Amino acid sequence: MSETIPLFTLLLLGFISTTPWRWLGVYFTNNLDETHEAIIWARAVSNALIAALVMRLIFLPPEDLGSEPLWLRLIALAFASLIYLLAGRHMLPAIAGAFVAFLIISHSL
Repeated sequence: MSETIPLFTLLLLGFISTTPWRWLGVYFTNNLDETHEAIIWARAVSNALIAALVMRLIFLPPEDLGSEPLWLRLIALAFASLIYLLAGRHMLPAIAGAFVAFLIISHSL
Protein backbone atom coordinates (compact mmCIF):
# COMPACT_ATOMS: atom_id res chain seq x y z
CA MET A 1 0.00 0.00 0.00
CA SER A 2 2.72 2.47 0.94
CA GLU A 3 4.59 1.85 -2.34
CA THR A 4 1.57 2.66 -4.50
CA ILE A 5 0.96 6.08 -2.94
CA PRO A 6 4.25 7.63 -4.22
CA LEU A 7 3.66 6.06 -7.65
CA PHE A 8 0.13 7.45 -7.80
CA THR A 9 1.42 10.84 -6.66
CA LEU A 10 4.05 10.87 -9.43
CA LEU A 11 1.47 9.92 -12.05
CA LEU A 12 -0.93 12.58 -10.82
CA LEU A 13 1.75 15.28 -10.73
CA GLY A 14 2.93 14.28 -14.20
CA PHE A 15 -0.62 14.53 -15.52
CA ILE A 16 -1.26 17.87 -13.84
CA SER A 17 2.02 19.37 -15.05
CA THR A 18 1.69 18.34 -18.71
CA THR A 19 -2.03 18.63 -19.43
CA PRO A 20 -2.25 22.46 -19.50
CA TRP A 21 0.61 22.60 -22.00
CA ARG A 22 -1.12 20.06 -24.23
CA TRP A 23 -4.34 22.09 -24.17
CA LEU A 24 -2.41 25.26 -24.98
CA GLY A 25 -0.75 23.45 -27.85
CA VAL A 26 -4.11 22.35 -29.22
CA TYR A 27 -5.49 25.87 -28.84
CA PHE A 28 -2.60 27.63 -30.59
CA THR A 29 -2.12 25.07 -33.38
CA ASN A 30 -5.78 24.79 -34.31
CA ASN A 31 -5.47 27.23 -37.23
CA LEU A 32 -2.03 26.23 -38.55
CA ASP A 33 -1.60 25.26 -42.17
CA GLU A 34 -0.34 21.66 -42.25
CA THR A 35 1.37 22.24 -45.60
CA HIS A 36 3.52 25.11 -44.32
CA GLU A 37 7.26 24.42 -44.56
CA ALA A 38 7.86 24.99 -40.84
CA ILE A 39 5.20 22.44 -39.89
CA ILE A 40 6.54 19.90 -42.36
CA TRP A 41 10.04 20.45 -40.96
CA ALA A 42 8.84 20.06 -37.35
CA ARG A 43 7.04 16.83 -38.25
CA ALA A 44 10.18 15.49 -39.93
CA VAL A 45 12.31 16.38 -36.90
CA SER A 46 9.88 14.70 -34.50
CA ASN A 47 9.78 11.57 -36.65
CA ALA A 48 13.57 11.49 -36.78
CA LEU A 49 13.79 11.79 -32.99
CA ILE A 50 11.36 8.91 -32.51
CA ALA A 51 13.30 6.80 -35.01
CA ALA A 52 16.56 7.56 -33.21
CA LEU A 53 15.08 6.59 -29.84
CA VAL A 54 13.74 3.33 -31.26
CA MET A 55 17.14 2.50 -32.76
CA ARG A 56 18.81 3.28 -29.46
CA LEU A 57 16.43 0.91 -27.66
CA ILE A 58 17.20 -1.82 -30.19
CA PHE A 59 20.96 -1.50 -30.51
CA LEU A 60 21.86 -0.04 -27.09
CA PRO A 61 19.11 -1.43 -24.87
CA PRO A 62 18.76 -0.93 -21.13
CA GLU A 63 19.55 -3.83 -18.81
CA ASP A 64 16.33 -5.84 -18.99
CA LEU A 65 15.83 -5.46 -22.72
CA GLY A 66 19.54 -6.11 -23.30
CA SER A 67 19.15 -9.64 -21.97
CA GLU A 68 17.04 -10.50 -25.03
CA PRO A 69 18.91 -11.32 -28.26
CA LEU A 70 19.27 -8.73 -31.00
CA TRP A 71 17.43 -10.85 -33.56
CA LEU A 72 14.35 -10.88 -31.32
CA ARG A 73 14.36 -7.10 -31.04
CA LEU A 74 14.77 -6.80 -34.82
CA ILE A 75 11.84 -9.17 -35.47
CA ALA A 76 9.66 -7.07 -33.15
CA LEU A 77 10.74 -3.95 -35.06
CA ALA A 78 9.92 -5.54 -38.41
CA PHE A 79 6.54 -6.69 -37.12
CA ALA A 80 5.78 -3.20 -35.78
CA SER A 81 6.76 -1.63 -39.11
CA LEU A 82 4.49 -4.01 -41.01
CA ILE A 83 1.53 -3.35 -38.71
CA TYR A 84 2.20 0.40 -38.91
CA LEU A 85 1.90 0.31 -42.68
CA LEU A 86 -1.09 -2.05 -42.72
CA ALA A 87 -2.96 -0.06 -40.06
CA GLY A 88 -2.85 3.16 -42.06
CA ARG A 89 0.20 4.63 -40.34
CA HIS A 90 -1.24 4.50 -36.82
CA MET A 91 1.27 4.09 -34.00
CA LEU A 92 -0.87 2.41 -31.33
CA PRO A 93 -1.57 -0.82 -33.27
CA ALA A 94 2.10 -1.00 -34.27
CA ILE A 95 3.32 -0.63 -30.70
CA ALA A 96 0.78 -3.13 -29.40
CA GLY A 97 1.63 -5.60 -32.16
CA ALA A 98 5.36 -5.35 -31.53
CA PHE A 99 4.79 -5.85 -27.82
CA VAL A 100 2.66 -8.95 -28.39
CA ALA A 101 5.11 -10.37 -30.93
CA PHE A 102 8.02 -9.75 -28.58
CA LEU A 103 6.22 -11.47 -25.71
CA ILE A 104 5.15 -14.47 -27.78
CA ILE A 105 8.59 -15.04 -29.28
CA SER A 106 10.52 -14.42 -26.05
CA HIS A 107 8.32 -16.78 -24.01
CA SER A 108 8.49 -19.50 -26.64
CA LEU A 109 12.30 -19.69 -26.42
